[in-house]
Amino acid sequence: MNLVLPGMGANSKMYSGPWRSLESTEFVDWPSDLPSYSLDSLASYFAEKYPNCECVIGSSLGGMVGLLIASKLKISQAVLVGSAMNYVQISALIRLVRPLSRITPFELLKILAGSVPGLLSEMYAETPAEMIRESIDDLPNFDWSDDSVKVHRLHGAHDRVIPCPEDVDLVLDGGHLIGITHAEEICRYLRDHVL
Repeated sequence: MNLVLPGMGANSKMYSGPWRSLESTEFVDWPSDLPSYSLDSLASYFAEKYPNCECVIGSSLGGMVGLLIASKLKISQAVLVGSAMNYVQISALIRLVRPLSRITPFELLKILAGSVPGLLSEMYAETPAEMIRESIDDLPNFDWSDDSVKVHRLHGAHDRVIPCPEDVDLVLDGGHLIGITHAEEICRYLRDHVL
């Protein structure tokens, strides 16, 4: 079984169309009732819920959590879709403003996002505010390294959130949301090289 995790502020709705044709694949949402939303707590939650996972695929924050799941479950491969392997790979601007997450009114932003039509605002409005706050706060602790896991990296050439690194398996002509905008190409890569 393959496990697919969304990015921060998103949910399984970001994976539509070609994604849904992948066999033996579970598309998950972020849990709404955890006592902690650290990256490790999120990884432990999904590792316990999906112990038979054979491959983990994640966009942005979902990729980071996915790497931790892969290590916990001793999974041989993981796929990062516009994601990072450590905190330093995240945009310097985002790293600079990260401390503001402690005072940002995410609850208000969720209400406002819910009043704006569109998939992105809908998903953001459905994401637990505390999950966004705590996972942002925990990002500096993320520095993944596990040589036993084969990591496939798929990235947008114009990503401003996590700039495209050099060691990428597939570079797409897109930004940070390639999981949505380039689903066909990503699913083709997954079928040809991973699943």
